[in-house]
Amino acid sequence: MSKKKKSKKTKKKIAGIIATTIIAGSSFWVLKSGKHQFVVPAYHSVKVYDGDTFMTKEKQNIRLASVDAPDRGNCGYKEATEELKKLIENKPLYLKVRFFDQSKRLVSYVYSSQGSVNVQMVKSGWARANTSNDSEQAALKTASQYAKEHELGVYSPLCFSKEPEKPGCVIKGNVSSHNNVKKYSFPGCTGYSQTLIEKDLGDRWFCTETEAIKADFERAGGCPDSIK
Repeated sequence: MSKKKKSKKTKKKIAGIIATTIIAGSSFWVLKSGKHQFVVPAYHSVKVYDGDTFMTKEKQNIRLASVDAPDRGNCGYKEATEELKKLIENKPLYLKVRFFDQSKRLVSYVYSSQGSVNVQMVKSGWARANTSNDSEQAALKTASQYAKEHELGVYSPLCFSKEPEKPGCVIKGNVSSHNNVKKYSFPGCTGYSQTLIEKDLGDRWFCTETEAIKADFERAGGCPDSIK
């Protein structure tokens, strides 16, 4: 066997070891695959910024991969932040890093002795699963379905609204998840009845068009000249 082929085989073996977590220690993780063990340093959080971002003792900012928690000012921000604290504070953590993002954060799958923190955040309902094409995709999808079926977190009446809070305040303000464009619509607008209000994403109800415009929302296409 050539050295080149042996090197590739060794890399595959190590990758398999790292992917299987069995024991969490106070300062390290012991990973095991078959007869092989691999020891890696454990990380500890010192500051939780929100439901999907925290800082380690090494002052490295970590962003949970494939999940999105409510931003500051949106419904569920406080609850999501507290949920992440509960899952990671004072616990040794193992990071499976995917990449650095533009903010120089380590976008990672994070594990405690209780399993995947990313999946647990989604199952709690305080984070949404986004597009994932890797080994965690199935688990995240199952967790998301559970949260939706049980109306947990952002899917609860606290953040998910089908009816306006105030009678007559029927204008729906929606923030696009793709480009953050803000649009409002009202009865008579195309697709109004299918439009959802998801407050964790920045959506909200308005009583008047003037109120919506002051909040930087623009009238959506397919609307009549005025509210009837």
